Amino acid sequence: MNAQRDGQQALHLYRQLNMQANADVSSSSSSPPQLSRSKLYGLAAVVEHYGKCGGGHYAVYRRVASNPDPDDPGKPVAGLGKRWFYISDGYVSEVPEEDVLRAEATLLFYERL
Repeated sequence: MNAQRDGQQALHLYRQLNMQANADVSSSSSSPPQLSRSKLYGLAAVVEHYGKCGGGHYAVYRRVASNPDPDDPGKPVAGLGKRWFYISDGYVSEVPEEDVLRAEATLLFYERL
């Protein structure tokens, strides 16, 4: 019974988001685009789950943009030094982007560009 209710709530949320997206598209076609806020997003992390429902293990692929400016470590430079890492408990290793794209994603995280 709960699964049916949860499914109906998810469908309702999906429809609301879809209507909002359609409204945004129709309203943006008549007005000039806003240059102050970027609507481009880049994949920042991919979470995988191993095992069965109710048990198992999570691991993550995380994109890291290296910063060539040592004086400002909080300011990554777009497009430079993007590397992917696989992180699982105490194990961390650098991986090629192809491994990330082949992952069986449970969650995807995006960040505004």
